[in-house]
Amino acid sequence: MFASLAPARRRLAYVVLALVLIGLVVAVAAFVASRTTNDPVASVDQSVPGPVLLVPGFGGSTDALEVLAAELRENGRDATVVALPDGGVGDLTAQAQT
Repeated sequence: MFASLAPARRRLAYVVLALVLIGLVVAVAAFVASRTTNDPVASVDQSVPGPVLLVPGFGGSTDALEVLAAELRENGRDATVVALPDGGVGDLTAQAQT
């Protein structure tokens, strides 16, 4: 398979192949280990609606979302309008921390 390669390139090919195989084995082992955990995961009750976060788009206003949030609240939902700093056009890191 690698016989036509120069000795230095052949060694490089073997090292790369070995690293790929080791990475594959580690990935499969991590996947299997994560799937065989004994911690039961409780399923979420789908008959109870969850909270609603309303986030304005780029440069969008929260005024229209307040109307939608009020409508959702009247129907028994927990609705929250997220007001982003700088109208949603500023630094994404700062917006994520609010």
